Amino acid sequence: MTALLIVLGVLLAIGCIPVGIRAVYDEAAAVYLTVLGVRIRLYPMKQKEKQKKQDEPQQKEKKKFKFPPRTQLEEYLHLLLEVLGRFRRRLVVKTLTLHAVFGGDDPADAALNYGRAWAAIGVVMPLMEQCFTIRRRDVGAFLQEGEETIRLKAELHATLTVGRFLQLALLALWRFLKIYRSHKNQPEKAV
Repeated sequence: MTALLIVLGVLLAIGCIPVGIRAVYDEAAAVYLTVLGVRIRLYPMKQKEKQKKQDEPQQKEKKKFKFPPRTQLEEYLHLLLEVLGRFRRRLVVKTLTLHAVFGGDDPADAALNYGRAWAAIGVVMPLMEQCFTIRRRDVGAFLQEGEETIRLKAELHATLTVGRFLQLALLALWRFLKIYRSHKNQPEKAV
């Protein structure tokens, strides 16, 4: 009994571990995965030296992909949308930063772009807040005289616990297999 409680306690502790993703854009894009405070760079990846292969193995014949019927595709699409809907409700956006700095030679063009940016922010932000839980946001457009072009700075930090991710993944896998098995057992119709 004690061993079972220890195993359940360990599984519960693992399920509470937050896994985060941080995406940053400021002149260049970078994407990081954070687990227990350890940051792992996903993009841009480190370039590995390619080793030249002198003896290339012959390629095997590829199996032709058979496209599933329309009804099965509709069920898979419905499953995908359901899983994405559940995923977005569990994802927590800790930080959302978006700054657009406008400038240029023509002040009238800069002012028009500035107004367009605020109009886009006014449309997009309510949709983002409806879809995700956003804890801290810093979104805005700015005019600056010294700027020659439009400059963007964006940062997104979102987290999801391991337990919630596994729950969604297992649900999706179970439903996928259920759909797959139901269509596998049905005889194919001649078209």
